[in-house]
Amino acid sequence: MGIIFEEKTSRKIENGNKAVFTLFAYSDDFHPDNDEGCYTCIVRIVNEYNSLVVEYYRLFLIKNFDEKHYKNFIRKFSSNIEYRDQFDYKHDYIERRDPNIIDEEIGEVIAELNNLGLNTQYSCQGTKDIWSDRPNKGDGHSVMAYIKFLEKLPSSFIHLAKECRYFDVGSQVISSKKREYNIYFVKCMQELIDRWKIVILKNRD
Repeated sequence: MGIIFEEKTSRKIENGNKAVFTLFAYSDDFHPDNDEGCYTCIVRIVNEYNSLVVEYYRLFLIKNFDEKHYKNFIRKFSSNIEYRDQFDYKHDYIERRDPNIIDEEIGEVIAELNNLGLNTQYSCQGTKDIWSDRPNKGDGHSVMAYIKFLEKLPSSFIHLAKECRYFDVGSQVISSKKREYNIYFVKCMQELIDRWKIVILKNRD
């Protein structure tokens, strides 16, 4: 599996910033048995120095995708600040449970990340509910497994994380790309942590 489609579009917005829209899909998104195949659109707002200000995302079901609709989304997103807010990562990672309760399967991963100085804020192994355009956030759970971090991740850590085909990676969030990938999330995070430890050791030499 790999990325078979990627399209970038940029628009100037307020305060001298720029919105960069990256629309992409993986090969298995187009599998005939995959009813949840989606185009993923990551929107990065960058300033005049090309530094990241904030990130957004939206999923478009492939079976319902329309080019005109996508262009309208870009136009409205670029011109309407209030409209953007619904696509902020923060809305998918609101944890309404006791913040001291961590999903058992992911507990060791969280502990290791925190010990490495990659302090986490929220985590979830994901629910079994089917998602379509956006996850159902009604019960405080994300449909996708995810870890949200308190601060922006090191660029080298992000680079390693993006090598996992099951992840969507933002500056402060790592999540499963699809609901069915949740089963790989913990194992992939453990492998990522092991690789990050090697990087740390090399930097100390």
